[in-house]
Amino acid sequence: MKTMTFAFAVVATFSGAAHAGEARWHGMDEPYLAQVHERVHPRWSTFLTQLQRLTDGRFQDPSLAAEVVVAVEPDGRVSAVEETASAGLKGFDDAPIDLIHDVARFPAPPHQLASDDGKVYLRMRFTRTAPGCEESAVIERRLPIEQAVPQLVRSGHTEEAVARVEELYREAPEKAPAMMLVLTEQLGRVGATDRDPQRRAAATAILGHLEGAEAQLVALARDESAEVRHEALLALAGRSDSEATTRLMIDALANPGDREVAVRTLGRLGDRSAVAPLRDLLRAGELPEETATALVGLGDRETAARIVGEMLGGEPAKRLSAARAAHVLAAPALTAALVAAWTGASDDLRAAILAAIGVPGERDPEARALAVRALGDPSARVRAQAAGAAAAIDPRATALRVRLVEALGDTDPTVRAAAASSLAAADGASEDTAWEIARLTHDPAPSVRIAVGEALLAHPAKASARVLAKLLKDPDAEVRQALRVASVHFPTPSVSMEQVLGATDTVELLRAAAAWRAARTAGPRAESSHRSDG
Repeated sequence: MKTMTFAFAVVATFSGAAHAGEARWHGMDEPYLAQVHERVHPRWSTFLTQLQRLTDGRFQDPSLAAEVVVAVEPDGRVSAVEETASAGLKGFDDAPIDLIHDVARFPAPPHQLASDDGKVYLRMRFTRTAPGCEESAVIERRLPIEQAVPQLVRSGHTEEAVARVEELYREAPEKAPAMMLVLTEQLGRVGATDRDPQRRAAATAILGHLEGAEAQLVALARDESAEVRHEALLALAGRSDSEATTRLMIDALANPGDREVAVRTLGRLGDRSAVAPLRDLLRAGELPEETATALVGLGDRETAARIVGEMLGGEPAKRLSAARAAHVLAAPALTAALVAAWTGASDDLRAAILAAIGVPGERDPEARALAVRALGDPSARVRAQAAGAAAAIDPRATALRVRLVEALGDTDPTVRAAAASSLAAADGASEDTAWEIARLTHDPAPSVRIAVGEALLAHPAKASARVLAKLLKDPDAEVRQALRVASVHFPTPSVSMEQVLGATDTVELLRAAAAWRAARTAGPRAESSHRSDG
């Protein structure tokens, strides 16, 4: 059902919602049929007058009637005449066919009257009795739906195409998804040539999911509309690795609105021709994290680190960009420059420096000293960043660990939560650490209590089960729910049968049961702890 809803929403973008089941012509056929009548009636009246002179009584029978279906091309030309009912009298039956061929061309019909193949079909009934000697109606001739849907979209009858798929969905829902694929493909390919830029942009988003659409997307990436160009670049970013795409993305670096998608794509494509423009972008301080990531993807980490190091010692405006790029590069060689940039730095820059100096596996004394200092920073944002970075720096070091334990009592909840997470990550198996963190189970901020529970679930100690048992009975439903979800991702023996049976509502019961089952399959350690925890 979701697929169906998506397609109908796309159709609405192009032409308004369809209304299946309404009369096809909505009365618009009447003016056209009047024009047809003006062409036909004089000729048929003349034929009936001539019949009156015949002595053969068969031609005077007032019940005589013949019916034909006339195919009219979009320009009004008659392309076919088919007899569908006859009077059984050759001279009379041939007359309507001869008359239509003699007319040869009607006024060009409104395109709304066209059947699936683009032609307008007229059912015309000719009788021996005047007046009302001929009657006309526009009729619909349908193609099989797999042929009709593409034809209808190509001919501009999008609403009718959608109505057909809706009809199929009602009658044979199992067949509808396949037709939805056909419909959306046609909408993308046809809509990409629409004169309306918003429609082209919507169609371009569809093309990104179609096979064989790369050439069309490349062309749309040079569209006069910025919105269309952006959609085309996004579509190409997820699917194409051609040289044409690389060139497009390099060109797109000059456009601020397209720059981010271009940078991300160039890092993925792996074409070394993008290295030089990306280096220039990094030096300019534009999109530092994305650009650094792209250069790493292109195997240019060392050069990127050298550029960032130069920026850290340069003008203040570039230092923040450099610190953000350094976080991505995770280069120990940048630590000294990052520490040097601390003095006189803004809150934003100090936070960015702390995010960048925590390189896992490194035990840099300068980074450790800076983190200790930052845990006493007047800015809560900087303190929280320092507490979070400590997990990667070396929180087992005495001075840093002491400050982290102190940060558990910080006035700001984000600092307390970050400190608890770092302590658990660094020393999760320690009983002392678990009990130090446990005091935050009384924290007034639900976000802190959630952080404590998630930290102990991810890095369980023997004391974790008792701490978590308390949190799983927290008075705040948000805390209980968050930890039930986390229990599934980090299965531990912390969820006991009692906690499952003590759930206060159906949703909580299901989440608790899932966590308990996950814990039961976590291995021998889980089984052992289950026995000790009841």
